[in-house]
Amino acid sequence: MGAFEVTTLPYVCSVTLVGTPPANGTSIDFLVTFSEPVQPVDITDFTLTPTGRILTPPAITGVAGGGYAWTVSVNTGRMEGTIAVNVADANRTIRDDESNALAALGSSSPANVDTIPPQLLSISPVNPGAWQTPSGPTNDPAVTFSVVFNESIGVFDPAAITVTGGGNGAVLTPVDSGDHKTWNVPVTGITGDDDLTITVNTGSSVLDLAGNSLAVSGTSSPVVHIDNTPPTPVLSGSTAPARTTRTLTIDFGEVVDTFALGKITVTNGVASNLILQVPHPRILSISGVPTRERCRSRSRPES
Repeated sequence: MGAFEVTTLPYVCSVTLVGTPPANGTSIDFLVTFSEPVQPVDITDFTLTPTGRILTPPAITGVAGGGYAWTVSVNTGRMEGTIAVNVADANRTIRDDESNALAALGSSSPANVDTIPPQLLSISPVNPGAWQTPSGPTNDPAVTFSVVFNESIGVFDPAAITVTGGGNGAVLTPVDSGDHKTWNVPVTGITGDDDLTITVNTGSSVLDLAGNSLAVSGTSSPVVHIDNTPPTPVLSGSTAPARTTRTLTIDFGEVVDTFALGKITVTNGVASNLILQVPHPRILSISGVPTRERCRSRSRPES
């Protein structure tokens, strides 16, 4: 009975991610293990299967090793999703020492990748109910801003925020609304008369869950008009003698929200017919005012 030889064909044993790289790493490696020594092995023998949101596709940048084990290096590009490495050997060039081609190929498990920085969607003041509009005017010493990102944020430090206007306004710790995307930023200690805004700056004080830092800064809109100066009424009108009715103009120099006849005291006369000139001043007619009458505000109008 004659002797015979058994030929064992090479095959891929495994394709595994090397180590535990961070999800936002720019490069990851996969170890490809064969059942026996093979060669040649190069970039063209592998393909990638990326999934998810891809801005810049990943790419194989190199293959190193020899014999049983080869390492495939991958540039992760700009994407949020997964990457898998496949041994394709499309040209059937991977051979063992006896020139046998691969009998079985293989692929890695998907590796999680997130290299896309978070983005700001909006920064806006939150109307607490005491203002006419979210942009004010207000003399409230504290204003809260809503900051919305396009993805969940893991780190949002007050150091990322710059306050413009508002005197000595200081930023407190941002508060997560619960979805990790919308955060409330309180600003306290607001003083003076100015336009208040906040800017969320780029850098490591704002990080998504994968550790990517904010790449583009943003400033709140609309501005919040801070007004801590009370209005000062200026009275003007004819000083000619009048025994019936005289019209006087009260100019507050700014829009006032609350003012009524009850705020006016007339000596030797009666105030009536208060008319608002939008947006200001307000005009009132005073009946029965003699030549030497006096007209004054009894109290400062409420703002």
